Amino acid sequence: MSCPHCSEPIPGARCESCGAPGRRPAAVVPGASAAPLHSLGRAALLLVGLATVVAVATSAVPWIIGSLFDAGAADAEQTALFLAVMSAGAAAVTVLAAGVVTIIWLYRARRNLDAFPDVYPGMAAGWAIGGWFIPIANWVIPCRVVYQVARASLDRAPGVGALVGVWWTAWLLGSCAFQLLTPRDTALAELASRGELASAMLPASIVSGAAWAVSGTALLALIAWITRAQDARIAGGAAPYPAPVPGAGYGPPAAGHPSPGAAAAVPAGPTAPRPAGFSAPVPPGWHAARRAAASAAGSGGAGGSAASRGAGSPAAGSGGAGGSAAGSAAAPAGGSGIASAPAGGSTGAPAAEPAVPAGPGGDTIG
Repeated sequence: MSCPHCSEPIPGARCESCGAPGRRPAAVVPGASAAPLHSLGRAALLLVGLATVVAVATSAVPWIIGSLFDAGAADAEQTALFLAVMSAGAAAVTVLAAGVVTIIWLYRARRNLDAFPDVYPGMAAGWAIGGWFIPIANWVIPCRVVYQVARASLDRAPGVGALVGVWWTAWLLGSCAFQLLTPRDTALAELASRGELASAMLPASIVSGAAWAVSGTALLALIAWITRAQDARIAGGAAPYPAPVPGAGYGPPAAGHPSPGAAAAVPAGPTAPRPAGFSAPVPPGWHAARRAAASAAGSGGAGGSAASRGAGSPAAGSGGAGGSAAGSAAAPAGGSGIASAPAGGSTGAPAAEPAVPAGPGGDTIG
């Protein structure tokens, strides 16, 4: 795991470079829907890899056709037509299949971000599908969605933005290489008649093939890393809130600071203190249970104080904060056994309200 502040590796609970505490990914929101990506991710990896190979091979077909015309082959037209049809069909089928599966995978990965409490995605999940089909906007929206999913899933790992930028730039370049680097149709006919078509197609073939190779490799890396990161987080499950304990906060009390509910404190394990960065919503009824537990602790303490006063301890009485001002005192030799309250003192001061334990966010529950 990398430090979110200086990007240095964190071997333990604290960064050795800047001293910042290591931030563990928060658990999945209890009750939220998060679908694993392993099956869909494998399908996307297989189809994207196949489409990349076909696209790289197809980018060389125009140069091969130009070579046939330049060589003056007798069946150049028939061979060129066969190569063009077969390459275009193979590219269309593989790219379409890879595109459909990749868009479904991206939509599901974006939906999973809504189940992670410490993630704040910018664009809605619907843009993972609709962003590809809006003219002009589809030059920007898919890149933004992939970047947001990768950044949130990989915990802002360094280099994520650069990898997404390389993928999208290469994708656009591979899509437009032949339109930008080849002559117009009339010029192609003239070049074919002079035997110079292959040399005219060579720059576009090289640029297109290299762009498709880089784009496919970057996309394969993004799919693999995002799938593995989200599946690892979902496999951890939702961290449940600890059960309300009278007078106790989250988890066992700190050493040397026992709480009134220390005997019934939450044990370590699945209901241990909340992980760092956990900001999931409080389950319904949780605050009410905490108030009831606090009231039970308060009423029990008041009853115990009254019982002590009734027992008539020979020591100093229960006068003090939250107690009665008139207490019984030890009788001196030959004196009265009951000491009266000081002049002007109140003899019926109510007991102080017991402290209410802190809520999930550190605020006091009233």
